[in-house]
Amino acid sequence: MVGVIAAVGLAFWSPLSSEIHSHTERITKAYARSLQTDVLDEVRHQVLAQVRFAELLATEPRIPTGLWESQARLFLTHHAGYVAVQWIDENGLTLGNVSADGNRAQRSPVSQEELQNLLHDLRRDCREDAKFTSPAHLANGNTSRDVVVPICRNQQSLGVLLATIDESRLLTQILEDDVGLGYGIATYDGNEQIFITPSVGSNDSKRWAQQAPVDLPGAPWRIIVWPESVMLQQINSRLPEVALLTGSLIGLLLFTTLDFARTSYFRSQELRRAHDELESRVEQRTAELKFANKELEAQIRERKQAEESLQELSGRLLQLRDEEQRRIARELHDSTVQIMGALAIDLERLEKVISAGDTRKAPQLLADSSDLVERATTELRTISYLLHPPILDDLGLEGVLPWYAAGFSSRSGIKVNVKLQSNLRRLTHELELALFRIVQECLTNIHRHSGSPTAEITVSCDPHHVTLQIVDHGKGIPPGTLEQTGHPSALVGVGIAGMRERVRQLGGQLRIVSSNTGTTLTADLPIAAEIPVSGLADNPQDSGKTVKSKNHSDRTSQ
Repeated sequence: MVGVIAAVGLAFWSPLSSEIHSHTERITKAYARSLQTDVLDEVRHQVLAQVRFAELLATEPRIPTGLWESQARLFLTHHAGYVAVQWIDENGLTLGNVSADGNRAQRSPVSQEELQNLLHDLRRDCREDAKFTSPAHLANGNTSRDVVVPICRNQQSLGVLLATIDESRLLTQILEDDVGLGYGIATYDGNEQIFITPSVGSNDSKRWAQQAPVDLPGAPWRIIVWPESVMLQQINSRLPEVALLTGSLIGLLLFTTLDFARTSYFRSQELRRAHDELESRVEQRTAELKFANKELEAQIRERKQAEESLQELSGRLLQLRDEEQRRIARELHDSTVQIMGALAIDLERLEKVISAGDTRKAPQLLADSSDLVERATTELRTISYLLHPPILDDLGLEGVLPWYAAGFSSRSGIKVNVKLQSNLRRLTHELELALFRIVQECLTNIHRHSGSPTAEITVSCDPHHVTLQIVDHGKGIPPGTLEQTGHPSALVGVGIAGMRERVRQLGGQLRIVSSNTGTTLTADLPIAAEIPVSGLADNPQDSGKTVKSKNHSDRTSQ
């Protein structure tokens, strides 16, 4: 009889215990896969941000050190776990080194041998794939790795962007929302533990642990998840023990079996719903990752198109430069060289006259020679002013724009009205030169293409931006010319493309609005710093008047 009672109790207890154990394993495994997706998604997102940072360093020309340091600090601020960023060129020289605390990185850097091997591989085949280097330890004892992103331009290596991550801090940031949900979480880098939640479970909780590898290039991470005691109490049911006792108590078998069967049913349904929710979360994360991959592929395509466009623009700019050099050579040959030839003839005649002792013709020959020298000097000075007016360095836009507009009006017959802000200050040399070149290009386009009898130039600035606006009243730009489809063949004229490139390199915006009644070009540029004007008097107003007057007298004499 005892054997029969034990067999009945065991028959009730065994399947229920097996079902609960199976559910616990499935839920824990699903939760581990969810954490695996979270960690992998977040790490890839941060590495993608580092890749975009490296793409900025691959632009032409090389960005200034100050701008790089500010971008590096902004990158460290917005990406938890990153403690240092290094910019290393193709020869292994460090161009920049910024850490999260403002000092140099407090860690053992990547070995020179490993770095040289990496740079050597990139010289042969520059691939834009991020790579995790060998682990090291920070001053606080945490494990760290370097994330190396190549800097490539036209399949040529320009160096690497090396970012140091504190693995413990990074995982703490990623998994902070999952702490306290009833599961213990530990993460290992190889055999070294880099993260673990505070344990509140029993000693036998490890038997429920489930592992999930995190596939990172060069970093063998793995996540281990197990339910804590509270979660086990919620998942596990005491029904098997009760069933065993019920089997022993034959008299109460029916009542107790029905009662606990009902309880088991509802708890099984709750477990199944929890399992379905976790599976849905995994599917959602997978869909989000696929969408992110599609966006990355689209960005790669856009970047390739931009590189092709830049190559075509560079070729057209070189062609334009060669044409300009030929034009200057023709002008020198047709004007200055001819004048110098005539001067040489007069000097030869003067030498013969003096040798013959006939001094009556000498004054006239000297006067003709002096006039030829003056004409040659005027021609050379005109070419020099067109290439780079010196008053741009002396007086800035306030002095050069009215002078250039007046000269343009006298040559072309187009009336140009210049409006400058009354308190317009000196700007950096790069800003003033860029604005002046834009004015040159716009006035040239107005003369060649618009047919407008007038043009207006307006310059204004505030503490943070300077704005240049050029307006004409001509026939406008043909429809569709300004629309860029992203293909290299869709680029507009090299003049407009050159202006766009100048403004883009200075971090500004260029807007062109055109219709059949005229065209308006607006360039808005950020003011990085002011240039102090040295050598002037203490009174700014008197100083400005003095410099303007001197420059005017110089131009009059010239």
